[in-house]
Amino acid sequence: MLLVAADPIREAASRLRHALETQGPRLAVAGGSAARVLAHETLSSLWSSLALTWVDERVVPEASSDSNRGEAGRVAPIARAGVCLPLVVDDELDDLARAVARVERGFDTHFDGRLDVTLLGLGEDGHVASLFPGHGWTHGDARVMTIDDSPKPPSRRLTLTRPFLASARTHVVFAVGAGKADAIARLVAGDPALPASGLEGLVIVTDAAGAGR
Repeated sequence: MLLVAADPIREAASRLRHALETQGPRLAVAGGSAARVLAHETLSSLWSSLALTWVDERVVPEASSDSNRGEAGRVAPIARAGVCLPLVVDDELDDLARAVARVERGFDTHFDGRLDVTLLGLGEDGHVASLFPGHGWTHGDARVMTIDDSPKPPSRRLTLTRPFLASARTHVVFAVGAGKADAIARLVAGDPALPASGLEGLVIVTDAAGAGR
């Protein structure tokens, strides 16, 4: 589903709220411009019920401007989430195996091994999370994997795998601006080279520029 909205942040927040109320509270979110959706007042009453994690994270300190969790914390009340499971914390930056093991345990303990909803961004190349076209999207049975050679800096990242993303029943993709128009068109067409193609319950929210109008 492609939605072209005059106020895409409000539209994405509304769609996200509906999905959380109907599908469940286990939510994985992107960084970047998608963090602005989390801050919308439409979601304010849901925070205490959420089990929140991220679809990817850069291996940087939380205080860094590159940190997805840090960015979300600066604009949205993530501390109010019932459960907050970061993919990496500062004392794990040099020990990503420990981070992965902690997150995998957290998915079993707090998420019942699956997601309900994701809030995704969309790169101009069509990537979501840190799953890039032309790169591997799975890692055995893992739900989170490390990346040392991301084509977009910083190169070291953690990301949810494509199969674990696909455990969610609704995916709200927030993609605005003319630079996203080609990626949006490819995703709507179901281009198999894009990792978000084929995800269940895909809702793409954009503006007129992103829709190529």
